[in-house]
Amino acid sequence: LIADLYDHIGLCYESLSKAKTALKYYKEALSIYEECLPARLWNYENLQQKIRQLPSKKNHDHRSPTAKLKMCSCILSSVLE
Repeated sequence: LIADLYDHIGLCYESLSKAKTALKYYKEALSIYEECLPARLWNYENLQQKIRQLPSKKNHDHRSPTAKLKMCSCILSSVLE
């Protein structure tokens, strides 16, 4: 659950165009996943792809900051349910 939270927090920061902070959370999630779970139990490739693509990813999300924050709230709420 903690690794999932880090992954989703990274997604939130990515959607807010905070790539450096998102990368920090994605790497923390990856570290926890690698330490605690066999690769078959989590989507290793998906998280690795996020980490590889993030530095070169351009933000084309033109939603308002309020809309982005609402989306982040929904993402995090879904993990906690």
